[in-house]
Amino acid sequence: MQNDRGNMDDWVDKMRTKGDAGGQRLFAMLMWSLGDSHNKLIFNNVMVDHKSSFELAVERLREFTQQNSSLPLMQAQRWQEKWSPPEFGTTKINSASITTGMGMGSGVVVRDHRGQIIKTLTKFVEAKYDVNVAEALACREGILLAKEPHLTKIVLEIDNLMMFHRLARKADDLSYFGNVVLHYILDNFCFFSLVSPSFVKQPGNTLAHNCSCFAFTLHCAKPLVGDIPDSLVDLANSEMISQ
Repeated sequence: MQNDRGNMDDWVDKMRTKGDAGGQRLFAMLMWSLGDSHNKLIFNNVMVDHKSSFELAVERLREFTQQNSSLPLMQAQRWQEKWSPPEFGTTKINSASITTGMGMGSGVVVRDHRGQIIKTLTKFVEAKYDVNVAEALACREGILLAKEPHLTKIVLEIDNLMMFHRLARKADDLSYFGNVVLHYILDNFCFFSLVSPSFVKQPGNTLAHNCSCFAFTLHCAKPLVGDIPDSLVDLANSEMISQ
């Protein structure tokens, strides 16, 4: 076992120091795909063969290359590391999720152009979901929350780059995030005069993530909607100050 570990370390080191850029990207995508296959086996009891894992890695690499070469705006947005307010008259909706063996927590934060919190949602579901499907479900909660106060111009901000690309392009291939869930999100764009998907690194989505973690303290399926939980007020204030 130790020898196997040593061989793996040598392989990774050789790819990192001697492999070309294309090979390094494919290697990284392959490692991600194998990890994703492992999660599907653990959480969904679905076995994915090695051939399918490799094909998924190649497909994701193709998408990555296409997006970074043809969509410079999306490439620039990936470096955004802290929350920033939307334009005047626009509302920003941040969503996040967390999955464990206990279930899934969703967190949504709705804020105006001044950074003032309009509404938050914290929801726990006692079910196991793939990480990417969970992200899509949390985003759907954000759409539902935005429809209630009849908001017209919204920014959907998430920290899942792949889902951001899907939403921005209104891609036909939505299966990786659950066809039904993402189709629901895209179909509901028509309820708003403007919908702008946005990507932010996880540090810029901290408040929504903390809301999703807080969901595990609810111990029930009834979502907590309204003001931000008292334990997260200081975090919300710190994000306002750091703008």
